[in-house]
Amino acid sequence: MSSKIKQYFANKENRIKCGITGGTIALAVIIFVGMVFMEENETQNNSIETVSQTESDTQTEEETGYSFNAGDLYDMRLDAQTIEDYYMKSCGDQFNLYTIDEDGVLWGSGHNEYAQIGLGYADEEFHEEKSKIAEHVVHVDYSQKDFVVYLTEEGKLYGLGNDSTYMLLQHTEMPVEDLAYPTKRYVTSPALLLEDVSYARCGRDDVVALKKDGTVWTWGMIWNYQSTGYCITMPQQILTDVKMITGGWFNHAALKEDGTLWTWGYNFSGNCGTDKATMIETPVQVAEDVQCVWTGLLNYSAKEDDITDMEEFGNDYVDNTIIEKTDGTFYACGMGVGDKSVVLPQYYEVSELDTVCSSEFLPLDWDEEMLNRKQREYIERKESQSEEAVLARKNEALLEEIDKNYDMEKLKRKVPRFSEDDKINEAYYNAIKTLDTTGFLPDGRYCFYIEQDGRTDVERFQEQRAQHYSPERVAVADVDGDGTAELLFFIEGTCVRDSAEYVYRYSEEKNAFELEFEYSAGCNYYQNGVIKAKPLYSGFIYQDDFWPYSVFQYDENKNEFVLTASVEEIPKVPENPDNFPEEYDKDGDGKVYIISQGESVKYLDEQEYLAWKKQIFWMPEMKIDWCELGSNKELLEEIDKNYDMEKLKRKVPRFSEDDKINEAYYNAIKTLDTTGFLPDGRYCFGHQKSNVDVERFREDMERAYCPNKVAVADVDGDGTVELLIFTVGFYMADITEYVYRYSEEKNGFELEFAYAGGCDYYEHGVIKASPLHSMYSDYQDGFWPYSVYQYDENKKEFVEKVSVDQITNVPINSDVFPEEYDKDGDGKVYIVGQGESVKYLDEQEYLEWKKQIFWMPEMKIESCELGEILK
Repeated sequence: MSSKIKQYFANKENRIKCGITGGTIALAVIIFVGMVFMEENETQNNSIETVSQTESDTQTEEETGYSFNAGDLYDMRLDAQTIEDYYMKSCGDQFNLYTIDEDGVLWGSGHNEYAQIGLGYADEEFHEEKSKIAEHVVHVDYSQKDFVVYLTEEGKLYGLGNDSTYMLLQHTEMPVEDLAYPTKRYVTSPALLLEDVSYARCGRDDVVALKKDGTVWTWGMIWNYQSTGYCITMPQQILTDVKMITGGWFNHAALKEDGTLWTWGYNFSGNCGTDKATMIETPVQVAEDVQCVWTGLLNYSAKEDDITDMEEFGNDYVDNTIIEKTDGTFYACGMGVGDKSVVLPQYYEVSELDTVCSSEFLPLDWDEEMLNRKQREYIERKESQSEEAVLARKNEALLEEIDKNYDMEKLKRKVPRFSEDDKINEAYYNAIKTLDTTGFLPDGRYCFYIEQDGRTDVERFQEQRAQHYSPERVAVADVDGDGTAELLFFIEGTCVRDSAEYVYRYSEEKNAFELEFEYSAGCNYYQNGVIKAKPLYSGFIYQDDFWPYSVFQYDENKNEFVLTASVEEIPKVPENPDNFPEEYDKDGDGKVYIISQGESVKYLDEQEYLAWKKQIFWMPEMKIDWCELGSNKELLEEIDKNYDMEKLKRKVPRFSEDDKINEAYYNAIKTLDTTGFLPDGRYCFGHQKSNVDVERFREDMERAYCPNKVAVADVDGDGTVELLIFTVGFYMADITEYVYRYSEEKNGFELEFAYAGGCDYYEHGVIKASPLHSMYSDYQDGFWPYSVYQYDENKKEFVEKVSVDQITNVPINSDVFPEEYDKDGDGKVYIVGQGESVKYLDEQEYLEWKKQIFWMPEMKIESCELGEILK
């Protein structure tokens, strides 16, 4: 063979004829491959060798360890009618996986040595996360030689990845030696390969495409790794009148409209269905009356959806062609078929391969019923392993655990009784339990916002419940005025604006609860079966504490509340100069009420509106006693029982000589110490969600940088002391300081000041508030920016009066440093902002200004650390 080595191209119709010889020495993987280029007739003459020339009948199929059965076949597409039915939405192995999602987006994952997964570059990493390759994709196929091809809705075929042997058509100039030792060539972004394509498949080193006109085109390399092979550098038409093509490691097959089967490629083990040659370049007819054909892998989709779940690639059927005849019988040729043993060249190992094979199609004991059964088994297994199925099983286990541990007797003690009828009460308690444990309301709707992934399982409910604004609430009241009680639910989501209220009546016929009313807002219920429903936000400004609302009246015929009126107010403000209905404002108070009832709209003056309102709400408002679900009631009761209030009184300073005030003071500190809630209702870890139970607070305190602190001092200078609270989150930079004054009217504490930073308090009611971090770091002489707050007696709160910063003459500020204000040339200027006014002060000017602001001494605040005080 070595005497025939010629280094030249016989370039005829874009085809390069080549022969390759190689030997593998032991397991050291020292390979020498010589390239042989021969004239077309020489190649054809030398390739006439049969697969059975070394036949030996001494070994059986069983002795060689080969079996030929249906194996793990799950997607053979036996019911396919058109070429579109053969489109592949996923393909791959443990090295690479490609999937097309429901939106037609192609994704790739795995190895990226040849830039084959769409990242736009090559690397040596293994990428478990999928990367986007293209949109509007209908079909994809992948070769184990690190390239992928895909078809778009427009019939355009693209390729990406390895282009070492012409498979992606982007490197057509290739030295001779590259066909034996291919240079690493690859395509980093999708390259257009062919248009008007209806289907395409990958071989190991080549591509075959079926055009919409029924012609078959191919390009790339087919070789046998031992002797001769061939390359096609540009797409070449090889067949017409074809309705289906296949892709295989060694050979391809095409099924014509007349049912004849044509094959070509490396006929290693008779896998082309003929014994005429080992390298078949031009397709040959090998069978008739064929309706389906498979070469290589028999499944049209990848076994898994995630590359981390992909099993090691198996070589089943890569050396076979399998067909289904029009009468429903199955035949196969190639390795493992028949009972004749032959010795074949082995290109992966030193020794030759002794096995059974057949170049004749022999019947299999397969039938569609058996294959369909295997497909059903696979689908059932796949579904049982899907994320949804795993979640469902987990959910079921959680529900069983909840059922086992749920204290129904405690629930019955906690919520009011619904009826004297035990059967009705059972339905009532079960409805509440369902909401309390799963988040589902009696009519089957989910109580919280359903997120994009659609999950409403117990785990998701528990996650959302931990974030929502307050616990779910239930009540029992006759709100429709029919003489029997209804079940009311009040739900708040992750913020107050997510509120919704529901009214359910009991249906004796269904022994269940049916919806009478729902509204995404806050409601007032009246004894005459009327509901006043107010939205939680509006785009307008109103006067005299008015808020728009709708009126719902119970309709006995419909068994539900129906909308009867909506009420708005339009005030005479600058925002409404053109549309204020002046003619209806009879008393000239600058407001008119708009009452919409169906298609009728009325404009009413103040007195007219009040008279209308009396007719609607002619019976008193009902007092609804809400009961919280999933709350900390039991934990709080336990804390109450064990909390040592006397110890707290000894630990923290006394606030007042008035026992009533002191009681409110100590209770406020106890609430903070045990639940994390400040006197005005905010949670001390501000970045957390507002719905926090005692358990969550304890967890947060364990992570907190240091305990909460309290102090008593007259920081606003009004002659009475205030309660100061210092809270620190999970980092020192999360510190926040609060000032609360006691309100005699409310017998509670009201906020005067809050600042997320560090504060200095001065005796004349001034606070110097410094942020804990700044955008800049080029300050001099220990300066740090700050704001000045002054107590405003009218507003009863601290208001910002001025902010102070420093700008230094350093390179980063060279373009903006105000040189003209730096009179002493020390390279720093102070910026004092008061409202819209900004002053630039030199060092001396700043010091003089500062004396005027902080003209009284700084106060010394003595704080006391908290920490749950239990007996």
